[in-house]
Amino acid sequence: MKGMVLEPLASAEAVLTGDEREMGVVLVDIGGGTSDIAIFKNGVLAHTAVIPVAGYQFTNDIAMALGVPYEVAEEAKLKYGHVILDEVGSDETILIPGSPGEEPHRVRRRDFCCFLNDRATELLRLIRLKIKQAGLGVMPPGGIVFTGGGANLPGWEQLTREYLPGPVRIAPPRDILGLPAELKSPTYSTSIGILLWGIYHPVEQQAYKEHESNGNTFTKGRHWLQLLAQFMGARKAYT
Repeated sequence: MKGMVLEPLASAEAVLTGDEREMGVVLVDIGGGTSDIAIFKNGVLAHTAVIPVAGYQFTNDIAMALGVPYEVAEEAKLKYGHVILDEVGSDETILIPGSPGEEPHRVRRRDFCCFLNDRATELLRLIRLKIKQAGLGVMPPGGIVFTGGGANLPGWEQLTREYLPGPVRIAPPRDILGLPAELKSPTYSTSIGILLWGIYHPVEQQAYKEHESNGNTFTKGRHWLQLLAQFMGARKAYT
């Protein structure tokens, strides 16, 4: 093993500002299988926690309720999902493909989004509990910052304000020199953060340090970002 970094630390490299770390902030990375929490105080990581509720559970709820393949449920979630029910028309209907050989499902979009609202509410309550268990009587001045693919769900910021006080921000990777447009999404924050960690912390990443003398660190970082963008583009084209 050539190097390791805690996922929330990697995500923080990509999305948090120095001011947020200094005044205190809660970072929540809603990934595929878990939601990772990192609390920063005075510029350093003070507490971490993991919640086993994330993007997979959101999608699986839909797949189980409608009896459709996971991939179909994921596509429908991205296309029709919203976590605020009042933002969805009461008479609006959507058509979701069924399993192979079966007729498509026509459902009310509000009923569809109800699954997402229920799971989002559960996750926010668990986040609030973890913050309390970390010993925070009040939210830090920097508030809460969400990143990860799950934070892309429409209405997430608005719903959060109903359960947690203070500033709320949905964060893609910061405006990093050389970052391709394809990667400027909360979905890629951890991946970008891992690359940035290797750039900014060469001592911790011995493999990167061994090659540091072969070229400019930031030039190498841009090169890896470009390769990652090419990989993600090819993956989308294939799927």
